Amino acid sequence: MVGASGYAVNIGVFAISLAVLSQHLIAAGCGFAVAIATNFWLNRHWTFASGDRALAMQAGRFLTVSLAACLVAAAILQLLIGEAGLPALAAQPAAVMAATPLSFLGSKTWAFADTAPAAAAPADHERRNVWLLAH
Repeated sequence: MVGASGYAVNIGVFAISLAVLSQHLIAAGCGFAVAIATNFWLNRHWTFASGDRALAMQAGRFLTVSLAACLVAAAILQLLIGEAGLPALAAQPAAVMAATPLSFLGSKTWAFADTAPAAAAPADHERRNVWLLAH
């Protein structure tokens, strides 16, 4: 669901940006930027259920993964338009689909990986409960 919503957001923003700006690489950047914002929240809270971990670290890692995927998609987009002669509105969906596995694998194995164990929270919670029982 998250991937499909990100795809739809990306393509929709791309189409609007392309109509306004008439430059496919800038429009692709706009599409990715909006999709990154929506996908981060959805991935953090739903796909990878890691909302209790370090927000800043996850955001930085997710941005890095997303920018890498954006660059891959932009290169593919440029090839499809420049070399293959596809229209931008046909090339962008293919470019986004081609970059999606990179984005997902990077998010799963690095951006939202369990690098900061949530064990500290239960320990703090247990200490608080012990203190409350003692007082």
